[in-house]
Amino acid sequence: RQRGDINITYGLWSSGAAHSTRTLKFQTATKSPFSTYATATKTQRLLHFSPSSIIMESTTTLQDIPFSNHFNVQEQWTWNSSNRDDTILSVSAQINMLKPCPFETQIKTKSMSTLQETLGAWCQMAQKAVWITQRRKHQEKLLLSGGDENIEVEYSSDRPECVRESWE
Repeated sequence: RQRGDINITYGLWSSGAAHSTRTLKFQTATKSPFSTYATATKTQRLLHFSPSSIIMESTTTLQDIPFSNHFNVQEQWTWNSSNRDDTILSVSAQINMLKPCPFETQIKTKSMSTLQETLGAWCQMAQKAVWITQRRKHQEKLLLSGGDENIEVEYSSDRPECVRESWE
């Protein structure tokens, strides 16, 4: 939603023999002169889930825009955690051309740009959620111990993906 998606419907997870699957349907904002919104369908597959790692793949298709049946977007999100306080997220993506298209370069460029925007918005939300969770845990500890709160937050605009909180 932070990117401007509307009418988001989350399907229920269904378990299969190899993995769990769910489908999301939504209207995604376009920067196209042909349409302001495109109907999107994202199928997510949870390939691996354990206490220390998660691997999820997704395939997104679009409708309501020219040449939408010529491509899809595939992503793989991998979360790895070596301990309770450190999680690394790796995301890879590719644009698959399903049919020859005279606008292949433009489709790939615009799709990757949109994906980068989506990942940036997701990272900001995740960072905020982590910060809120850590702050709540810290406040609970303070209430139990009767201590004073002294919070220091470091944020670098050079590297917005890095946020560090330190509780003293």
